[in-house]
Order: sequence, then C-alpha cells, then structure tokens
Amino acid sequence: MIEDDVQVCAVLRHFKSDSPYLAFGEEFWIEELNEQDRKQLASDLKHFNNYPYDKHLVCRWYYIGRGKSLSVLRDNTLAHFGPLFTAMRLFKTGHLLMPLCFYCHRKKWRDMALHGEENYGVGYGLKMGEHLYEFNEADIQAFQVFKVALGPYLRFLNFGCIPYRKPPQFLQTIDMRCLFATHLFLDTSGQRDNYFLLFDWLLAYTNGLESLYLLKSDKDKSEKLAARVAVVLGQDDEDKNRLREIIKTFYKVRNAIVHGSLLDDTQDNFVQQNIWSYQDVLRKSILAFLDLNQKNASKKAVIGQLQQAISSPSICKTIRESLSLIKLAN
Repeated sequence: MIEDDVQVCAVLRHFKSDSPYLAFGEEFWIEELNEQDRKQLASDLKHFNNYPYDKHLVCRWYYIGRGKSLSVLRDNTLAHFGPLFTAMRLFKTGHLLMPLCFYCHRKKWRDMALHGEENYGVGYGLKMGEHLYEFNEADIQAFQVFKVALGPYLRFLNFGCIPYRKPPQFLQTIDMRCLFATHLFLDTSGQRDNYFLLFDWLLAYTNGLESLYLLKSDKDKSEKLAARVAVVLGQDDEDKNRLREIIKTFYKVRNAIVHGSLLDDTQDNFVQQNIWSYQDVLRKSILAFLDLNQKNASKKAVIGQLQQAISSPSICKTIRESLSLIKLAN
C-alpha cells in the first residue's frame, strides 16, 4: 500500500534563521535546504529556479485520501500557508515572500506558483538579499502566541470580500475596517515581474495609512496623518519626531507622483533608504487598529480619540497600553 500521508511544502524566500530546523509542535516545521536539495528541487519542480535566497521550506504532513490529489496545493494554501504567511508578515519586519508550494505523491511532483516569482522581489532601488526576514529559534514561542491571538482579529479575511467595496448585508456584523490596509500590505508581496516595485509600495503603503488614520473631511492631511501615526507608534518624543518626518516626507513624495511631478535625486534617495521603515509603519499600524477598532464602534470615534491624544500625554499612554497585538509582535 502506497503511503498517502505526504509532506506539503512552501518555499520561504529571503528567510534567515539561527537554526536549520524550527519545530512548531505538530502543526508544521521550517527547515533549511542544502545545495543538493535545491538542485534536486530545481530539477523536479517547474517553478523552482534555485534563486540564491530560496533557502528554506515550511512543511506539514497532509493526508491526501482518494480523489484529492488535484486540490492538495490549493487546499493547503487557503487553509494553512496563506494564513501562516499573513501571521509571519505581521509578526515582524522583513522582505518575506512565499513564491511556490509543492508536494510529491507516488513519485509525481506537483507545484503551484504563489507570488514574487518572476523578478524574485527585486528591482529598481531594491538589492538582492536586502532586508531579510530573520526568525530564530527564540522567536517560536512568541510567534505561536501571536498567531493564536491574531486569528480572531482577521475574520474579515475569510470571506473573500472585495476590499474596495462595502461588504454584503449578511456580513455587516464583521468588522471590515482594516481590510483595505491589510490587503495593500499583503498585496505588495504578491506583485510579480515589476521592476518599479519600490514606487508601487510607496503608493500602496500611503493609501493604506490614509485608510486607517484619515477621515475624508480632514484638512492638512499630511500633518494630521503624521501626528496620529506618532501618537500610536511613537515610543518617546524623539521617536515621535522621527515618525512625523518620515510620514510627511513620504506623503509629499506620493503626492508628487500622483499629481504628475517627477522626483528629484533627493526624493528618490529618501524612498530607497526609508521604504522598509515605511513598510513597518503600516504593519504596526494595522496591528494597532485591529485593537483600536474593537474598542470603538466607528472610524470617526477612533480618530477622535487619537486627535485628543495628540495634546494629552495621559490619553496617549492609555491608547498605547491598550494595544495588545503590537506588544505580542516584534
């Protein structure tokens, strides 16, 4: 009888660890590929090109059963690899990609491309191997706690809703306020064969932050966005000033692009040098608003609280102490 329990695996690109094997209980594990493994995969799989930073796999056991061989990769991506990738991206900073998944059953290999495959996630202003996603053995327990805590907050990802439209009536009880920002944050990992990825990230991250921090009626949007981000994420006065400057500069650059102006060398260099910090602002802001939205019935109420916190250190402290997901993440 041929064994129907198979290892289903996904490639982790730009992943780095201090251990060649990371065990996450019985749920899954992450293992490092040696050069022989990678050459074998390049021979057996259609979508594995032996890119230098495709060095790790996340794997799990899966029972195929009768008639399920054609849906194994789709089912595992929807139920396991997709949610796991989302949790990993939100847990800590890093240019993590998951370009493909695969398995072998009865000596037959099957693989499926996921994202970031053709241009390997690099392009203008992005260097190969830049900003690796570092996950060490000491991170396992904290990540498991974070992943469990995060799950209930992300129910809005389970319904396939269009992030640009109001949800259908029967989903009105599901809080969708972070859907658009989360979509933009994750979608930047799914772009493929785009040499100017850096500037698409800039536009997406700014739009995501606006969707969280700004009201349509706001005037002086750059100032308000910078001040509210600083209130939520700033660790101290120096960090708040740093965040305000980054946000205002990126907002100015974004406006120059969308209104048809061309960037000069100073603006171009700023984007290249600070894009990862900007990405992390959106990541942490999503985590913050997942908590803030649970405590406030409307976006207007959330923004009103943040506006009060700008001039009130005590309210600012209360808000920051209430953000449980950020405390669990890195």
